[in-house]
This record gives sequence, structure tokens and C-alpha cells, in this order.
Amino acid sequence: MKNVERVSAFRGFDFLITIDAQPIVGPHIPVGEDVLTYRISAAGVELKNFEHLKGPNKDDFPPNYQNLLK
Repeated sequence: MKNVERVSAFRGFDFLITIDAQPIVGPHIPVGEDVLTYRISAAGVELKNFEHLKGPNKDDFPPNYQNLLK
């Protein structure tokens, strides 16, 4: 978790939560880096922002997983 922020002062149930994510494929092969920001409130959960920071590098994949890349 990167950051948690309470939106409406210190008493409300309204949060912005920012998460660093590293998606994986197969036996724990990292395929990139993403940052997601969610707003969590009494109304529900909403994805506010998605940033793709780093994509999969073909050289990091074993030969038997090369077909997963487009």
C-alpha cells in the first residue's frame, strides 16, 4: 500500500487508497508495475485512477511463456 487518505476531514468514512501492484503470470513471473487509486465510501468502492508504469519485458519471460506477450 502506497498511501491512504481520508477525504472528508477526520470523521467521515470516505477514503482514497493508492496501491502499488506488480502483476504476475505463471510461476511468479513479474509482468509490469501499476499504481491503482480507489475511493472507498459508504456508497461503495470505485476505481478513480489507474497508471501503468512499466510493461512486460520480453527478455524477462522464459521461452515457454513468450506466447503470452502480444
